[in-house]
Amino acid sequence: TITTTSRTWDITAPNGTPFDSSVTAVNAGGKSAPAKARRVTPLAVTTIGLSPNTATPARRQKVTFTAVVSTSTGMVRFRSGPKLLGKCTVINGVATLTRSFSNRGTHVVTATLLEGPATQASSATTTVVVGA
Repeated sequence: TITTTSRTWDITAPNGTPFDSSVTAVNAGGKSAPAKARRVTPLAVTTIGLSPNTATPARRQKVTFTAVVSTSTGMVRFRSGPKLLGKCTVINGVATLTRSFSNRGTHVVTATLLEGPATQASSATTTVVVGA
């Protein structure tokens, strides 16, 4: 999206496909002045899936969370509510984190693929219910 004081334009291009962009400004008197053209590479849209190896662990039982992403590299941040559980590097489209929970109850875990130089951020959520 390009926004000026008088207008907004939406530009659509395939994910990660570079395209050339140029703008010509025209003032109220009708004089035009071309702006410098530049190459634009839109961020690739990414997807992420998240699953635990067990959805009902016991207290202090290790749970492995696997995030499968649509990009081969990057960084995934895992959180349980506001608490950071850890960050992992994506290797061949997969990031894994193993953690245990000391508190009983429902824990909502979110994995977020962090935005990179060519990719958009995306998130997925799963729930584990910690028992006795």
